[in-house]
Amino acid sequence: MAKAYAELESQGVIETIAGKGCFVTENNSPFKKEVRQKMLADDIDAAVVQAHHLQVGEEDFLKLVKERLETFKTNADKKQ
Repeated sequence: MAKAYAELESQGVIETIAGKGCFVTENNSPFKKEVRQKMLADDIDAAVVQAHHLQVGEEDFLKLVKERLETFKTNADKKQ
């Protein structure tokens, strides 16, 4: 049980307050910033490898990323 609590705390899901107990953090994400960035970096690495295999150059890859970000932003704005 202690190991599970330690893992949740290391991921930023809970915080332990001495003498009071463990509490769910008030983050919008159950993961600490470092964990979220690592997860994203892993996905980006996979996309870079895929681009390499598909012979998509850096300029075209970055252009596509910017287009996808704009599409995401536009769709998010429409939902509001």
